[in-house]
Amino acid sequence: MANRCDPAVFERGEVVFITHTIPSAEIESWVQAVARRSGQTVDWHFVGGRAVLRCLGDLNEVRAAILGLRGQHDDAMRRMLAELRLEMEDDRSIQGVWEYNAYLLVGAKEELQADGVRRWLEALKERNEARAERDELRKKARFLEHLIRCANWRDMPDVEAEQIRDAANALAPLLEDG
Repeated sequence: MANRCDPAVFERGEVVFITHTIPSAEIESWVQAVARRSGQTVDWHFVGGRAVLRCLGDLNEVRAAILGLRGQHDDAMRRMLAELRLEMEDDRSIQGVWEYNAYLLVGAKEELQADGVRRWLEALKERNEARAERDELRKKARFLEHLIRCANWRDMPDVEAEQIRDAANALAPLLEDG
C-alpha cells in the first residue's frame, strides 16, 4: 500500500468517486481492484475526511468497474459502520454515497442517478404526507383544546367529558411541538 497518491493521477486525474468511513487499507484494496478490472490508472487520496478516487484513462471503464465492485465498497462500509455501532445508519449512509456520486458515474449508468432522484422524491413525498397528517392532528388537538375551554361541563354526561379529556391528552404533545 502506497502512502501517497500517484503524483500524475493526483495532478491530472479526473475525480470519479468520493466515499467515506472505510479504513485506508480497505479503500486501497478496493481501488486496486477497480484499477485491475478497468485496466486504467486509478489512485486515491484523502481530502476533508473523504477518500477521493481519481483516474487517468478511459473514465467509462473506471466507472463501470466502480459499479461492478459496488458490493466490495458497500461491505467495507457496513463493517466499519457496525464497528462504530452505527448499523442503523448503514443503508442510508451507503445509499447516500452512491446518490452523491451519481453525477460522477453518469457516463456509466444513468439509472443510478435516476434511482437516486426517485428515492429522493419518494422521501420528499413521505415527509410531506407526514407533515400534512401532523398538521391535521394539530388542528384536531386545537379544536379539542377549544372544546375543553368552552365546554359546559355541568351539562355534559361524564362519559363524553372523559372522552374529550382523553382525546385532548393524547393529542397534547402535538400542540407542544408546534
